[in-house]
Amino acid sequence: MCPKTQHSTKEESHIDVASRFIIIPNIEELEITKYVKHIDSDPIVSEIVHFIVENPTFLPIAPDLKSMNKTLSFHPKVNLDNDTLKICMSNMFSYFEVCYFQNNLIKACEHDIALFSPTVGLHIPQFNVLAEFYFTRVTGIKQSMALQIQKITSETIKIQTELFFCRTLKAIIDDLSKKISTRDQIWEQHINHFLTVSYCKGKVEVFSVFPAKDIDWKTKQSKVRHTLPYWRKDNNGNTPEQTNNRFTQGIFRQIDQGILEFNGPSVQKGLHISKTQSKEPEIQFSKIGHINHNRKSETMGNQSQRHSSHTKTKTSNKHHNAHHKTRRNHNTQHKSKPHQPPNQNQNNSFKTNALASHNHSQSSNNKKNIKSKASFENPKSLVGKAFT
Repeated sequence: MCPKTQHSTKEESHIDVASRFIIIPNIEELEITKYVKHIDSDPIVSEIVHFIVENPTFLPIAPDLKSMNKTLSFHPKVNLDNDTLKICMSNMFSYFEVCYFQNNLIKACEHDIALFSPTVGLHIPQFNVLAEFYFTRVTGIKQSMALQIQKITSETIKIQTELFFCRTLKAIIDDLSKKISTRDQIWEQHINHFLTVSYCKGKVEVFSVFPAKDIDWKTKQSKVRHTLPYWRKDNNGNTPEQTNNRFTQGIFRQIDQGILEFNGPSVQKGLHISKTQSKEPEIQFSKIGHINHNRKSETMGNQSQRHSSHTKTKTSNKHHNAHHKTRRNHNTQHKSKPHQPPNQNQNNSFKTNALASHNHSQSSNNKKNIKSKASFENPKSLVGKAFT
């Protein structure tokens, strides 16, 4: 890419380059003038505009045919390097390739011929029983879409051709600037000569390897496909009497097994229709709110009970520690006394009390679980009623 003019900010640089670009003589001949406003967002536009501003004498257009023989007859003092020749040939081959494609696009649009068929990736349920006017309208839309894409492509290719000439000229200028002074009178003659040679050589060589075709556009058929279901493609096709739906497998299985309840009461039961409910949306939201409120209250109640149980446990532990501390003090005062085994009745009494306390706690928890289970043993039915 050509070096860009240095300015305090990037935005100022683009504005300055664009302002200098529009005052270049004969600049209106270039397609790039329509897209100068994209200089700060499109690197391709920026590359072309910056090259033209830095080299306003050489516009990126094909050589003039009137002066071509004179230019080709010029005898240069120096020759281009092999790397430069490769760049020139690559850009000129690309130029003629896109020109050939652009020419085909223009002629196709003139004859209302679509060179491709746009694909519609829309999955339509029960596609085979759509009305016929749908397929006709979609085919027309695809035809129009293809022609519009071909038109905008042919216009954009003009930017490509100017880009290839810019890069060819840049390669020639960079090479010759090392061999000839830019102040030399024959400086411009060398550049024009090598550009014309590159253009003509590319034109001669490219079509010896490129598969160009001579298309008869009067007999050329549009490639837009008129999509139809299979039964419509057959002249003797009959309208499908049944539609296939993969979601019916489950209910078909119930029908085959004779277990499908196909009657009014079963439908009412399935839909949870209540004769007393007249305003279903209001009942729906009030019930849901009530259910959520109960769940929240019970959750808070369970948290409160767990907190209370935790507090009782901590209090019991304090009393237990105090009891052991008093007992250790008592044992310290009576060390001289012989050790006596604990009373068996006291141990039994302690175990009995502990077991009774554990059973009472477990019984309370079971009652809570039963109560909670009773409230939500069938939450699905409650939600079903709320959504009727």
